[in-house]
Amino acid sequence: MDGIDANGLVATALKAALNYRFRAETEAPRRSEGDDDSRPPAREAVPADAEQRLRYERSEKSVLRIRTQEGDVVALKIRAGESLKVSVGAEGDDDDGVTIAETRVVARSSTRVSLKVKGDLNEAELAAIRDVFAQATALAEDFFSGDYAAAFETASALAIDGDQLARVSLRLKVRE
Repeated sequence: MDGIDANGLVATALKAALNYRFRAETEAPRRSEGDDDSRPPAREAVPADAEQRLRYERSEKSVLRIRTQEGDVVALKIRAGESLKVSVGAEGDDDDGVTIAETRVVARSSTRVSLKVKGDLNEAELAAIRDVFAQATALAEDFFSGDYAAAFETASALAIDGDQLARVSLRLKVRE
């Protein structure tokens, strides 16, 4: 599973926050009565000294469970999460007349991996499980990148060794 590029995310969020701030400060004033009604109403400008915030969160969860024909169980769980918080604080002038603005950026990323094996896996089972892991990885990459058509195509083409594996289940979940 590929995570989000934190540097790219920070740059994108900062750009969005600064563009929003620029738009908010340069909005036209509200129309007064008697103005031409054919123009759309202008939005109210955000006060220049108001703190503005931008927040983005994404979590990905994968759960792969495999039961062999002999009853051994393998469970692989992967959770990944990213978050970004940007706030642009109030502006002011210092004693020299220089405009000061505060921007805070907090980026976090975490990954948890859990692999549990119940039973004694033989070489043939291990080979079949490795093959399922490889296929599940390709499917998860398609799914988490947003290419759902490719993910469904990959899922429909999964090849599972029925001589070694009795049951395979895969759950993928993304939340933004």
